[in-house]
Amino acid sequence: MTTMTSTMPSTRNALRVDTRGPTSRKPLPKVQPTPPIRNSSGGRKSIDRTSQHANKVTSQTQMSSSAQTKQEEMDSTLAQLKATLSRFTRSNNRKLVLQTLHNYRYLKCIPLESLPVAPSSQAAWQELETQVCARPLILNQLQLAPTNELTTTLYSLCEKLCTDLPITAASVCSSIIVKINQDSAATDVYFQLNAILGSQELILQQPPSLAHTNNTKVTGNAPKQTPTQLDLYKADGVLHGRLTHRLAVGVFRKSDLSNSKPWFWLTATVMERFNVSTGTSCRQVFVHVPAF
Repeated sequence: MTTMTSTMPSTRNALRVDTRGPTSRKPLPKVQPTPPIRNSSGGRKSIDRTSQHANKVTSQTQMSSSAQTKQEEMDSTLAQLKATLSRFTRSNNRKLVLQTLHNYRYLKCIPLESLPVAPSSQAAWQELETQVCARPLILNQLQLAPTNELTTTLYSLCEKLCTDLPITAASVCSSIIVKINQDSAATDVYFQLNAILGSQELILQQPPSLAHTNNTKVTGNAPKQTPTQLDLYKADGVLHGRLTHRLAVGVFRKSDLSNSKPWFWLTATVMERFNVSTGTSCRQVFVHVPAF
């Protein structure tokens, strides 16, 4: 009897698995765990800068919008003021005109954007000095009479104050002579007030002399002219100045231009604070309306 030999591998051998794998296969790289995301200080600074820029832009937009709204309100109020003044002026109601001006708060403090301009020629400089010397001046609480020596006294004070300062007494004295010119201040006030009060019924004037209007039945006593006041002082190595002009402005009805007496007087006080060392200044006018 012939014995048959099976060519099939045994079941145990067939189910054997080679766990070693082929020798040519490379091991898989290990996966590194992802570190947690953390905000570095640089990231925080970048975020802070972005936030600050956004806040700044928002703030500027709000300020611009607020300024525009305020300007629109002022324009509307001014239009109403002009209409009211015209109506009361046509009816010759002086009391209601004064009452209306009292209620217009903008007159209490008006910013003056313009600044006096220095003369461009020697002849103009001489004329300016003549005008300045023709009026009294209160300099650091010392009243100086109108005299040709007024500019010399002013230069002497500037020379003392400019000691140890990087500015010359000549340049300081010249800039102050331009500022204390009362005619220049009166011109700026006239244009500012005429833009507010001037109309088809009213006109503003500043006569060169107030003597002929004193003790009149129409206006009462005219405002008293007072000298220009100038205070110069040095603080923390910086030269400062404070200047005050008091001006009288006559308000006339155009229907009464033949009458030399104004309908009523306004007193305008121009105040300027300036830093001589830096050349910066702030200029305002305060308008006083007589009682009604």
